[in-house]
Amino acid sequence: GLALGWVLFRSWPEALVGAGITTVSSSAIVTKLLVELKRSANPETELILGLLVFEDAFVAVYLSLVSVYLHSAGGSLYTGLLAGLVTLAFVLGVLFLGRFIAPWLDRGLDFKSGEPLIMVVFTLLLAVALLAGEVGVTEAVAALLLGLVLAETSHAKRLVQLLTPLRDLFGALFFFSFGMDIDYRQFALVVGMAVMAAAVTVAGNFLAGMLSAWLGGYRGRAAVNVAATVMARGEFAIIAAELAGPALGGGLMAPLAALYVLILAFVNPVLAKRTRQIHRGLEAVKEFFWRCCGPRLTGK
Repeated sequence: GLALGWVLFRSWPEALVGAGITTVSSSAIVTKLLVELKRSANPETELILGLLVFEDAFVAVYLSLVSVYLHSAGGSLYTGLLAGLVTLAFVLGVLFLGRFIAPWLDRGLDFKSGEPLIMVVFTLLLAVALLAGEVGVTEAVAALLLGLVLAETSHAKRLVQLLTPLRDLFGALFFFSFGMDIDYRQFALVVGMAVMAAAVTVAGNFLAGMLSAWLGGYRGRAAVNVAATVMARGEFAIIAAELAGPALGGGLMAPLAALYVLILAFVNPVLAKRTRQIHRGLEAVKEFFWRCCGPRLTGK
């Protein structure tokens, strides 16, 4: 993703944003695919979910470093990374303290009714976001950190049930507001870049997914399931594009991210549904390769 951003824009700020746009899978699309394709109980699904969790952790680090770098005075890479490391220390500090705060939250959030629970959680969210803003961390990272802390309490499942409808509502508003800022006529200017980014993502994700599956001990179609399921991009690509603002990339980051997400939203389900055919094709290619090159490689 970083190399692709550099090839497209020849600038480090745009390259860093491009890496963010193209790196993180859409948890919503991937989980829906797993449910609709009835693969939730498959052994390799544990690896897929593990990859999603790892990417969520990457999001916190990425947003901390890149957001401070893009908004730092002077805009130098050294200044941005130094400030980013300070905010990263804040992130790790919150996660460390969260281990000790979780028992207090367990008792403090023990409400019988759902309304006061939601109100207290939203108050905590606003307070953490305000504190994060004071030290230069984005609100998205603050929300993610609070979610990680509250996930360690006994109220996690109840909070998920209560907040899922609100999450979907705010998610729709988020994409709606992002779409309001995009001039769809700019799609013609970025269609080549979007197709190129999507092609690189599909190829890179497939190779990385196969390697991850191999390292995790999965072979055959299970490995293809891993590789073909985690290609979709979504909400974080939009957040990364918004980091750039109208200044970077000639104002084309937002339409590029939107078109890129749309392309992969169509491509990923098609590939995920056809993993059987993809696996057979790979086996045929491997068999053909060994017929042609096997004797030369083995000396027989």
